[in-house]
Amino acid sequence: MDISLYIFLGIIIAVVIVILVIKGFKSTKTDKEQFISDLKYLNYEISDTNILDANITAVRDEKKFLIKFIKSERYADVSINNKTTFEIKYGGSNDPGKPHPYHKFVPGLNKFMNEPTDYIKVIVIVPKPKKIVRWVNENEIEFVTSSSNVYGAKVIAFDDLSLFK
Repeated sequence: MDISLYIFLGIIIAVVIVILVIKGFKSTKTDKEQFISDLKYLNYEISDTNILDANITAVRDEKKFLIKFIKSERYADVSINNKTTFEIKYGGSNDPGKPHPYHKFVPGLNKFMNEPTDYIKVIVIVPKPKKIVRWVNENEIEFVTSSSNVYGAKVIAFDDLSLFK
């Protein structure tokens, strides 16, 4: 083969690699930023806050939400053991039946969950967990949805906006 053909193929491969690298470094929104952007799209006024250790408030018409973000792990399960004890079980994969070898408790929920307010309290799990469950008693659990009342608060995944519509 001719050397010019090798040079041409080398240039094509280099261009493809450069394009792939540039696309890989392209800035994308985080899950939290996407959630806030979606709320703004729904005409909510968003502001940072320190009320009850929350992260933001979202206000539209008569609806006032106090929102706290909880960082989870990919493919995690969130277990609500009681009013102020949220447990994140992680380390498994997205395959059904795989155990989660690690767990951690979410700090900083006492003030948010215990203090009264005229806002609707919302806890947003970022990124989306596989499931959110609440222990009802020693041997009974229930799956948590956006309509569930979890000790006076709503607990949702970051991509569930049904509560805000």
